[in-house]
Amino acid sequence: MNIKVSLDRSIEKNYFYTEGTQNENNVTKLYIEVPKEYENYGKRIVFITDEGNFWDYINNNEYTIKNNITKYEKVIAYIWLTKEDNDFRSKEFELNFYNNTNADDVIPTPSEIDGFAALIDTLELEIQKVKDLDTTLTNNEIERDKKVKEAISNIKNLTDEYNKNAEEKTKEFNENAKSKMEELNNIVAEIDSINFTLDEETGALYVIKQKSN
Repeated sequence: MNIKVSLDRSIEKNYFYTEGTQNENNVTKLYIEVPKEYENYGKRIVFITDEGNFWDYINNNEYTIKNNITKYEKVIAYIWLTKEDNDFRSKEFELNFYNNTNADDVIPTPSEIDGFAALIDTLELEIQKVKDLDTTLTNNEIERDKKVKEAISNIKNLTDEYNKNAEEKTKEFNENAKSKMEELNNIVAEIDSINFTLDEETGALYVIKQKSN
């Protein structure tokens, strides 16, 4: 395609509506003619796109469009001539490309398709296993929390009783507390091997050990 730049900055083009097809690379060539007064200037072409403005050098009055420009269906361009402090710019003009969808992947073979299907089936089974495991763990956690809360409530009741009758029932409380402590440890050990201890002065309950299966 020939592009002629006039002194009044206007552009003359001898081309059809489109300059090629989207995503083509190094097949569409522009032949640029500038006024003789600017022939010895440095020549560049500027592209204005949706993603920004870019320029590239024109060599020997020719420029081959690359796919970093043809990927757009339409771009605006102009010719930029410079020499020292002199700066000449043409009017903007359109470059249009036939619509085209780029293809990144090859068609999978029948064996690859079968392999994908088998992989999907395997993943679905694994996902279901995880879902079932999550449900089981949730039920165990609910039951564990229920039993632990019941045991702590029992010990708290003993602690309240102890505070009311500290001097008279110290011995009785200690014996009962130890019994309840054993009961609590037995309950929790059945679930996930957590041991507790009771601070007899403050009534605070502490986790002292947790074992992994």
